[in-house]
Amino acid sequence: MCYRKALVACSLGVCALIVACSTGGGTGGVPDDGRMLDRVASEKFEYGSTAVGRDRDINLHRGDGLGLVYAPALSVYLNSVLSRLVAVAPVEAMPVRVFLQATPQWGASSSADANIYLNLGLLMGLENEDELAAVLAHELSHVVLQHHTSDQFENTGENVKTMTRVAQGVEMGLLMAGVMDAPVVSGNELLEHQADLVELSTLVISPTWNRRQETEADILGTDLLIGAGYNKVAMLTVLDKQRAFEESLAADQASAPAPTKESRKAEKRRMINLGGVQVDMNLAKMVGPLGRKHRKAEDRREIVQAYINREYRRAPRPRIKGAQWSVIVEGGTTKALLANYARAFDAEQRLVSGDVDGAVRDLAEAVGEPTSSHAYPRFLFAQTWLQQGDSERALRNLESAFDNLEPSVKIFQSASAVHLDAGRTAEAVAVLERAYKLFEGTPGLTPDLIRAYRASGRDDAARQVARRCERDYPRLKDLCDPDAGDSGFRVRVSARD
Repeated sequence: MCYRKALVACSLGVCALIVACSTGGGTGGVPDDGRMLDRVASEKFEYGSTAVGRDRDINLHRGDGLGLVYAPALSVYLNSVLSRLVAVAPVEAMPVRVFLQATPQWGASSSADANIYLNLGLLMGLENEDELAAVLAHELSHVVLQHHTSDQFENTGENVKTMTRVAQGVEMGLLMAGVMDAPVVSGNELLEHQADLVELSTLVISPTWNRRQETEADILGTDLLIGAGYNKVAMLTVLDKQRAFEESLAADQASAPAPTKESRKAEKRRMINLGGVQVDMNLAKMVGPLGRKHRKAEDRREIVQAYINREYRRAPRPRIKGAQWSVIVEGGTTKALLANYARAFDAEQRLVSGDVDGAVRDLAEAVGEPTSSHAYPRFLFAQTWLQQGDSERALRNLESAFDNLEPSVKIFQSASAVHLDAGRTAEAVAVLERAYKLFEGTPGLTPDLIRAYRASGRDDAARQVARRCERDYPRLKDLCDPDAGDSGFRVRVSARD
């Protein structure tokens, strides 16, 4: 799964863009002397220019991958750790919250709306509360330093995320059509469509940051971590984990077969130009202004270690906080939840490799309590039934996740595709209209809704949605309307729209 690793190497929120406030001197982002915390002005929190509204931001992230995770006890615990860090931050009245993203990717991110998104795959790789605090301190630092308000982030970062959401919506619709064509698609082609669909649907895309902001978040994060009473070593052990991840990525890339002339042509066809930024939906790479090489974890660790030696050599080293971590994360309903997601993550890998029977075995357990209505396992279970030609059982799995308190955009997209394939256009439209309202018009739903309206003969409604998309996202004119022109995606999959 190299494509996944290639993306998330920069998504621990450990990457950054051009910082709006200069900290001066030192190794890019490290002050020449004194602590970073002392150089940040104490002021009341204000939302930056790229903020879209907290609720809308959350809804947009419900459209990334397979959405967020409903885990009440775990969420309370995560936010209690975050509150300790907020208490020592220089910015007042900061309404920051942390959410869990349903993905096995190693990563985390923050938004201009003061929301932090922690990937479940990263949480599963941590060992104690101090390491959790280190990750959250880094993400909180991006918010404190207003990294999301930089000109480059405003002009490129958020645009790429928005455009990629729409592009994923287009591609997902085409791949669903390929999977639904099981009776007329060859076995190998069906498996290829299935693998592409699963990988694309579970993908969470995060833009990268530049080295300076990356370092600033590490350094200020270290200040916040220690100020909140956590062990300073935790920032180093998290970076050790990041380094191991990067080494694993490098090993995978080194062992990958050399590309052939045909594979290079296929890669080129999968590239689509979104407002001057090339997005490769096959490898999930963003090339261009956001694709700059980030600082390696090994180098970042050296910088943080030197900073700790300089500023915190005599600082107390409190005991690692593992008691509450053991109770909350390693016990009770959270333990069962994480175990079920681990099974679902394994099932995803089996599906991608074509082992449908193995995926079914894993998912039969993954949809047990407390995750019986969670989008991630239900979506994957639906894919196993679609692969076997049983669309009605697939639909029942998708509908089981409709009313979860953390709904997923792709659950509704998939259900509408099943209805459309069966000729139930009214039902398909109803599902998408419900989702469009629920997720406040999130851009990834636009292509599917337009397609469904057209299939039901409601061309006026389709044009209205297309005009809204073109008005809100002018760079996406060709993607907003899936029947307007010939996009790079159509070369890859033949759809029945």
